[in-house]
Parts: sequence; structure tokens; C-alpha cells
Amino acid sequence: LEEKYSELKKLDGFNVTIPHKTKIIPMLDTLSQRAELFGAVNTVKTENGKATGHNTDCFGFLRALEMADIKLGGNVLLCGSGGVARMFAFESILAGANLTIAVRANDIPAANLIKKEIKRKNFKKIAEVITLDEVEGEFDLLINGTPVGMYPKVDASVLPKEKVEKCKAVFDAVYNPQETLILKYAKDSGIKYSNGL
Repeated sequence: LEEKYSELKKLDGFNVTIPHKTKIIPMLDTLSQRAELFGAVNTVKTENGKATGHNTDCFGFLRALEMADIKLGGNVLLCGSGGVARMFAFESILAGANLTIAVRANDIPAANLIKKEIKRKNFKKIAEVITLDEVEGEFDLLINGTPVGMYPKVDASVLPKEKVEKCKAVFDAVYNPQETLILKYAKDSGIKYSNGL
């Protein structure tokens, strides 16, 4: 990458993929807000000799919500603490949401890392971390950022139907199958929903 970078920088822009999404950061002049937040770059734009790193992974998520007429904001329940859940967490905070991150007990440390990073970035909002068993009440949006419900374990849902029914909208990052059990719960309850496609 270092050998090719001087040539790449002469272009108006270029894409970056694994394993270079983090390795390229020290070579760039600036980072967009999302690239800095996510700690990864997948697109570089060069203007006036200055290279700016961007992260556009989030836009598919935001577009899917828009197409389903789902607003990102209000009280958001995010299930998961992995890489995709981290992006969902930051996007929720950027949208001004009150974020609750719900995870299995053994994933509490990973969820607390996301919470700590949100706090370190000095956002006006902070995240609350709970276990999946502690989920109670109503939410404007439920986001499944876990692989629960993905093929071949299609009979699983990260939350039971009675908890899903208390949400106004559901987004599931899982796209195989296109209609996961959690989305079926939403559909059967007349709740807006969208999948990861």
C-alpha cells in the first residue's frame, strides 16, 4: 500500500478494502467525521493535493431505513456489539437518538467499549448498556446488529415476539433469509421493518 499510495493520490479518488481500511489512515491528510468515528476508510477523495478518507459503509443502512419510511432517532434499542453494531451505535448517536445497547451477558465488555468510545468522542448523548434479558418498555426503533436469525438458524430471534411488538420499527442487519423471524414478528404486528439488503 505504501509503495502504491503516491500513485493513488494522483487520482481524484479510489476505493479501499480489507486489509487496508485502517492501514491507510496515517497516510491521509484528513478524515471525514464517519471515517474518524468508525476508525476505518473505504473511500479516498483527493482535492488540491489533499487526500481525505471517508467511510460510506453506513449509507446502505441509512438508505434502507429511508426506503422503509423509518426514522433513525428517538429511543433506539440496538442488539449487538460487533463491528456492524458499532456502526449502528454511532449512526444512532449522530442522529440524536437515546441509545440502549442490549447484549448477551458475555458481550457486556464489548458493549461497554462502544459506550466508552461514544463518551470519549464528546457526543451530547450517551449509550446505556443492558443484557438482552433486561430489555423492557417501548422503543422507536429496534436494530438487530447480531447474526441471530441468519441461515441456517432461521428459527431464532434475538428477542421474543412480545418484546419486538413494543417497538415502532425494526431493522435487521441479517439478509439471509430476507424475512428473518424478528422481521416476521414485526410484519405480523403491523410494525414498519427493513432488512440488511
